[in-house]
Amino acid sequence: MTSQTVPALSFVTMGISLLFGIAIPVGLFIYYRKKYDCKIKPFLTGFAIFAIFALVLEGIFHTITLGGGRQQALMAKPVLYGLYGGFMAGFFEETGRLLAFKTILEKSQDNDNTALMYGAGHGGFEAFYLLFATNRCPHRKAEFHLPLPKPYLLQFYNPQLPHLPPPYPQFLR
Repeated sequence: MTSQTVPALSFVTMGISLLFGIAIPVGLFIYYRKKYDCKIKPFLTGFAIFAIFALVLEGIFHTITLGGGRQQALMAKPVLYGLYGGFMAGFFEETGRLLAFKTILEKSQDNDNTALMYGAGHGGFEAFYLLFATNRCPHRKAEFHLPLPKPYLLQFYNPQLPHLPPPYPQFLR
């Protein structure tokens, strides 16, 4: 087995990406909070809604619908796979946003600052999560071991996952 080295520039660019993934959401939070006297609640709501709807609920849905070989069938049709991914992301994230603004943020719906802070929390957590969970070096010895789960969609690219061939609709064949 040969030892492979990772170029220093790879580590530098990964570090810069992580820095921006943290600095931009935190910077937006501080800026909106100080300049417009925004509340923390919409920021934390956006943060939580992304985590619950996009990672947990959408992940469970993908596990159910794409399990057992259906994922390979769908990936064989890139247009259908792209439509599926886009519709599911839109459905879960927008449903979460609707529920958040109809329940938790109901009293401040007409305030533009609420939308800005919600977006900073939602998008900030998404950027932070994707950078932290996926910013790993491809070389085994230099891999970062983070205590975060992989994004659900990335786990479906693992060819070693066991799949049973169930029947699937004709349009996927």
